[in-house]
Amino acid sequence: MDLSACTAHGFNGKVMELAYSTGGNLRISSDKLGSFGNSDAVVLRFTTPPIGGDSSGIQFSQVAMTPQVFRVATLATQPCQIATSTGRSGAILASSYSKSPVFYLTVGGASSLGKVGLQANTTYFITVVNRNGYGGSPSCTTSSCGVLMDFTN
Repeated sequence: MDLSACTAHGFNGKVMELAYSTGGNLRISSDKLGSFGNSDAVVLRFTTPPIGGDSSGIQFSQVAMTPQVFRVATLATQPCQIATSTGRSGAILASSYSKSPVFYLTVGGASSLGKVGLQANTTYFITVVNRNGYGGSPSCTTSSCGVLMDFTN
């Protein structure tokens, strides 16, 4: 995977792989990637199932014993896309800004009722950075503000 867009934005890209399951929950921690500070971007890569009609959610939250900070998460068709506003543009499908950014997904359908519509059997990326708002200043006050990714289906 080409992480040059992370470097172009001034971030060190670190990849987490999600084995998308159509029937189960999964938790992944950024701790396995080393530190997750202000100069890092965690890129979650996943491929949707080959069938439509599936709904799921992906939420990011703090790792225990690390600071709870604001984060910007961007769902896109390419890695290292970092939203600077709430709108869609280019490869960006959706963005979320909070201490626990979340995306609700539906596979094989159009976006509706707070769910982002994704195509079946397609690879997507969620890039997460520690920031105080879209295009905002760094939010991590220590060397690492670990993030958990919870996938629910």
